[in-house]
Amino acid sequence: MQDDNINFYDVDDLLQHVGRGCEVEFEYNGRTYWITRSRKKGFIVYEADIVESTKQYKNPAAALEYKCNGKRLGDIISDIKIVSRTF
Repeated sequence: MQDDNINFYDVDDLLQHVGRGCEVEFEYNGRTYWITRSRKKGFIVYEADIVESTKQYKNPAAALEYKCNGKRLGDIISDIKIVSRTF
């Protein structure tokens, strides 16, 4: 169980969370991003308020390829700040 810190312990923690259909809002380099799940479209990652940034993935692991300000999401997990997440 998570304590008051809502950040993820590691990549596996994020993958399990998103795989259950939970949503995540996070910040990286002053930008806000979302990870969500759609029954029809799979896993969706996008930068807030920028429609053309939206990318769809078949599974949570593939979503780690999303580029946040030029860096792969899977490589910056320890650098992102979780703003909110559903449980």
